[in-house]
Amino acid sequence: MKADVLLGLQWGDEGKGKAVDAISNKENYNGGIRFQGGPNAGHSIEFDAVKTVLHTIPSNIFKKNSESIIANGVLIDPVIFRQEILNLVNNFPDLLTMEELLKKIVISNKAHLILPSHKILDKYQEVKKGKNKVGTTLKGIGPTTADKILRVGLRTGSINDPDFQEKAKELYYEHLSIISSKFPEMIFDVDTKALFNQWLDAIEFLKKFRITDTAIYLNEAINNGKRFLGEGAQGTFLDIDHGTYPGVTASNTSIGGFFTGTGMSPKHLGKVFGLFKAYTTRVGEGPFPTELLSKNKRFLGKTEKEWGVIIQKIGKEFGATTGRPRRCGWLDLVLLKYSCMINGVTELIMTKADILDGIPKLKVCVAYENNHNFPDEKAIPIYKTIEGWKKMVDEDGKFDENFLAFIKMVEKYLDLPITIVSTGPDRKDIIYR
Repeated sequence: MKADVLLGLQWGDEGKGKAVDAISNKENYNGGIRFQGGPNAGHSIEFDAVKTVLHTIPSNIFKKNSESIIANGVLIDPVIFRQEILNLVNNFPDLLTMEELLKKIVISNKAHLILPSHKILDKYQEVKKGKNKVGTTLKGIGPTTADKILRVGLRTGSINDPDFQEKAKELYYEHLSIISSKFPEMIFDVDTKALFNQWLDAIEFLKKFRITDTAIYLNEAINNGKRFLGEGAQGTFLDIDHGTYPGVTASNTSIGGFFTGTGMSPKHLGKVFGLFKAYTTRVGEGPFPTELLSKNKRFLGKTEKEWGVIIQKIGKEFGATTGRPRRCGWLDLVLLKYSCMINGVTELIMTKADILDGIPKLKVCVAYENNHNFPDEKAIPIYKTIEGWKKMVDEDGKFDENFLAFIKMVEKYLDLPITIVSTGPDRKDIIYR
């Protein structure tokens, strides 16, 4: 059988949590896979008006009789992982029990561990950069990845080793020493000993779960006829290689990250779902050609910046992990076409078009001036103005004519079908085409 993959086509926050949950319940998948990133990504699912944010656990967790795989490309913060598990058990007692979660979740023995000192180092490095800061989530992703590359990191497969605690302690205090020497003007505002002990307690909790070589596990399962859905974290333009460097994350958020992050080969790849919002958002620093930022340029009687704030508020565009406000802009088809190209997207999923309900006219970027390509900080968008819609879908599930024209325009430009449309925040607000 094959493994399908869902990827964000913009700068993250496209609605992957809900999309994975929806696809997992429609398709006959035997499991879901998180294969890169870590607690810097928050995938939100709203179920019966209760919202939960998953940082490490795959979003298929609510599907009965399926497994949730945390593969080797994921960075795990044991403290955050423990809290996620407890939140699920406490918030959804009728759906998930601790016993069920222990059976459902499988963790790679090659996944790297985030220490509290990685997060402290992340914070001080970001402060030191000043105006050149990246806009990191301060979850320790960069420093943990650096240790992985330097071959000094800690992996889940070693947590039962007799000398694990000593190795962890040595690395932890080495980080603190580096911070003290590189940033002598900064004072620790946390109890570093208590943080480390809390981390060790979370490691004991982690030991309860099944930890194995998930590369072997997944390949054997595929060969035995099982199907999986890979769940990307962040978005394509945060990819360390293909994104808007240096305003990117530390992992490969594009399709290549699936292969290296799972140990599965391209021969097992099935569909590639590309997920995008009907507008564009970005958290953190870096280029954003269609950003609604200008206080001088006007559209429909309002400044661009005012429209950006309106979309931000209606769309509740605040980071699931950090709570930071997201920068907002019009849909950028040039960006999406590039993203579809490098990921080999086979189907599209559109989210949050309902946020644009009631706006009389909309702008869509269809090209850049002077034939610039993206990613390029000098890219100046060329817009097409289209008719808006009062309500994208009626009570009978029928699309508004103007919204349907919008869908067809996107499909024609990208030469791909939009097979799923999200119509609201709840996991039930989905239309399959």
